[in-house]
Amino acid sequence: MLVYYLRTGVWLGFDVSSVLPAAARIACPVLIVSGEADWIVPPADARRILAAIPGTRKRFLSVPNAAHDGTYSAAPALYRNAVLGFLDSSLQR
Repeated sequence: MLVYYLRTGVWLGFDVSSVLPAAARIACPVLIVSGEADWIVPPADARRILAAIPGTRKRFLSVPNAAHDGTYSAAPALYRNAVLGFLDSSLQR
């Protein structure tokens, strides 16, 4: 977490539980993209955040071999298809 803070200036805290109360208040569709090699927000933590979001208008994408900020570059087609599919199903026509 310290390295991330020094790199970005954003302090995330040490525990995913700090974001769960905010996640529980989300009322819009959500797509969480998680890299399987993410050490900043490991996939298990990302799934906990997803579980805290109420309703059914939520999706989870797990990207193999991807780090925290490398999900698109690790699997561009998978990422692109998931995002476009999510937007297509979530946006009003």
